Amino acid sequence: MGIKYDVDMFSVVPDSVQLMLMPYLDKLHTTAQMSRKRAMFRDEQAIEALLRADQVVRDFLTASGVSLDVHDSGAPSGYYPSNEEEDRLTIAEQLAYNLDQFDLKGANWGGFDLYAFADALLYAEPMDDADLFAYRFGVATSQSRGNSQNRPRFVARFDDLPAAAAASGSA
Repeated sequence: MGIKYDVDMFSVVPDSVQLMLMPYLDKLHTTAQMSRKRAMFRDEQAIEALLRADQVVRDFLTASGVSLDVHDSGAPSGYYPSNEEEDRLTIAEQLAYNLDQFDLKGANWGGFDLYAFADALLYAEPMDDADLFAYRFGVATSQSRGNSQNRPRFVARFDDLPAAAAASGSA
């Protein structure tokens, strides 16, 4: 079975800790850094591929907000918790920006497929808490799935991805 590129967002610092420390973090001007989230693959095989990849590939992804750890929210493949929408957009923007910041041409991707990852990131559908709960416990879900009204805004961030990915050798 191939690698699944679904990701979940994970707080670097839990929200409850951030709230408690907010007055101190504001004084240190570090609030924004503490609230960053990382994209974490659900599939261990994605991490294994990245560990076989060249260091520049790992650096590119981690600089873009992708973690080399596994986390599974329990959402089905192709879906993600709806509260992650803005964080996913931030990751997509960082990936698009960093394509020009790293020399990925000729890099060994270790079996990691940047195209498949971009597709999984860009075309996954949000799943509200009720549907996610229902899915986890095998209950019929509502009709909220399949609503892709917000996808074009998200996809537009990767207009240059195919050319950059082809140059990197990940395709």
